[in-house]
Amino acid sequence: MRSIYDKGGLHSIRHYAERGSFIAQSYLGWSYFHGESVPQDNEAAFSWFLKAAEQGDDFSQNFVGTMYDKGRGVSRDLLEAIKWLRRAAVQGYPLAQYNLAVMYFNGRGTDRDVPEAMKWTLLAAEQGEMRAQLALGRGYYHGDVAKRDLQKAIKWLRVAANQGHPEAQYMIGVSYHEGKGVTRNQIEAMKWFRKGTEQGDARSQAAMGYIYGIEDDLLCDHFESAKWLRMAAEQGHLTAQYNLGDLYKDGREGFACDLTEAMKWFRMAAEQGDAESQFYLGRALHKGEGVTRDPEEGLKWLRMSARQGYSDAQASLRDLDTE
Repeated sequence: MRSIYDKGGLHSIRHYAERGSFIAQSYLGWSYFHGESVPQDNEAAFSWFLKAAEQGDDFSQNFVGTMYDKGRGVSRDLLEAIKWLRRAAVQGYPLAQYNLAVMYFNGRGTDRDVPEAMKWTLLAAEQGEMRAQLALGRGYYHGDVAKRDLQKAIKWLRVAANQGHPEAQYMIGVSYHEGKGVTRNQIEAMKWFRKGTEQGDARSQAAMGYIYGIEDDLLCDHFESAKWLRMAAEQGHLTAQYNLGDLYKDGREGFACDLTEAMKWFRMAAEQGDAESQFYLGRALHKGEGVTRDPEEGLKWLRMSARQGYSDAQASLRDLDTE
């Protein structure tokens, strides 16, 4: 049997699209948008999606709305974006409901309206839209878009986490680690962090490294700590870079100090603006500890740290002024 994805199949789809089939029109829009079986062409994608959208296809209406929002294949028009997203949303299309909620939350194409944003987010979340579930969980957890409610936060974060969203898995892990909205349970926290790490999530990797590094804890294992911190640090996670530098700077029982390795990670965190890492790097450069001595470079990092209000850096600069 010949695949509908080959050229013959696509020719047949175009035939039906030109005769008004919204399913074929939507398929051609998708093909041009993603460059599948045809050259990628945003303008052609928009044209075919619009034809299907005008026939009431909610999938295509959502695409037309997002393309107006982003200015892909058509001039950016936020009022048109809202119009088409709403058409799809009122038909019950969950992704359009979430996208419309984002427009209301950010005040794009309309006045900012948090209650309206929450209404559409809830409708999308109840239909299984994972990003909407995460948004509700975050909103209730932090209390920044709704009254803080940890029970509701955990409910929606758990739903998203069970669908495999790595940020939701991380936040559930944090909740168990800190005992927020749930009974504190370190084993349960590690379970959820590990789920996040399986997807390569740097936040969960950093959390695993932190927990394994806690002294006097039954789970303490500095080699495991270093392993997970390194994974997160290599992805650019600032706190993991600092914690890995700190682990190598002082060493731990059974884990050797390595100033060269420490300064490597402190430099990465310093370059991201971490004041404490800037201080340790500046001091090491001034003294030549773990790095080639370079007082001028060291002074630069100490000043950067001091400008952020880090007191140890400010004290070091005062001491250098008196030398």
